[in-house]
Amino acid sequence: NPDKAANLRVVRRLAAKHPQLPQAHFAIAQAALASGDEEAALAAIRRAAQLRPDWELTALLEAQIVQRRSPAAAAKVLGDFVAKNPNSREARLNYARALILDKRPAEARKQFEAVLAASPGNTEVIYAVGLLAFQVKDYELAERNMKRLLAMGYRDADGVRYLLGQIAEEQKLWPQAVKWYEAIGEGEHMLAARMRTANAIAKQGRIDEARRFLKRVAAENPGEQAQLIVAEAQLLREANRNQEAFQLLSEALQKD
Repeated sequence: NPDKAANLRVVRRLAAKHPQLPQAHFAIAQAALASGDEEAALAAIRRAAQLRPDWELTALLEAQIVQRRSPAAAAKVLGDFVAKNPNSREARLNYARALILDKRPAEARKQFEAVLAASPGNTEVIYAVGLLAFQVKDYELAERNMKRLLAMGYRDADGVRYLLGQIAEEQKLWPQAVKWYEAIGEGEHMLAARMRTANAIAKQGRIDEARRFLKRVAAENPGEQAQLIVAEAQLLREANRNQEAFQLLSEALQKD
């Protein structure tokens, strides 16, 4: 139902029959947040937390609500919950994210390390920490965990290599990025990796070499030619060779 206020009224009526059920208050909080009533959402989620103090979802939702006002407040909510529930992995990961947003990277790093220490051989945990570290720009931690996954024979090795290429790109380590992308074989990451390879080559001032590379990829993948032509035009635009980009696209449109 698109009427969010009406939805909230319905949920309140249903929840009123179950005042001691934490899930009822959680539902109110969700409906109130959807309708834009943050104060009501906070009151409801805090009541749910009182009824079930160890419920991870209440801490996550409360942090989500207060984070709009203050990352520090979100970090406090999650930090308090983690202190009482040290085995809560998702809360700890979100606590680390909140600490980053609150500009407390050293404390966030400790939370990442705590998650890894609790599950040293769990590849999904290692991937989650590595991905989150990349998102919050802790590139050293992200790279270390992704390389660790490769050594452990992770099921999506090319996905890990693709992320390692992005980590290198973010640090402007273009040759290293190319190395990771070129190690990616056939599959869902292949085409994106080839386009990123061309971009990394171009970033080193070798635009024409990057264009030749894309043309070779297009010849090997005729079904992806349009996408690769657009990528080539983008390289030219970024190099301020706008007339050449225009001509390339015009010629492609004439052919197709």
